[in-house]
Amino acid sequence: MIHFQPKVGSKSEFAVLSGERTFIHLWEVTEMIPPAKIVYNWKYAEYPGDSFVSFELFEETGMTKLKISVVIANDFPENIPEFGLENCIDGWNSLLS
Repeated sequence: MIHFQPKVGSKSEFAVLSGERTFIHLWEVTEMIPPAKIVYNWKYAEYPGDSFVSFELFEETGMTKLKISVVIANDFPENIPEFGLENCIDGWNSLLS
């Protein structure tokens, strides 16, 4: 279960299994502009690497548009397929569909 609070400094942790690998996601909210933007520091307990992910909402012609941006602060391991670009895009598409 994810314990989440939408406020700066709030931390969450959850595990995702992929084959024989476990990815413990570590999130910390670093910026909030309600209701338009939230930014997380996103990394993994078992692997090096560090990133910031932002979710922004925009009103566009009577609809709401979601923009997701990722800034890699420190590279994730290149030898782990789950960190590959196509796998990450597939993951986001699966999450959002």
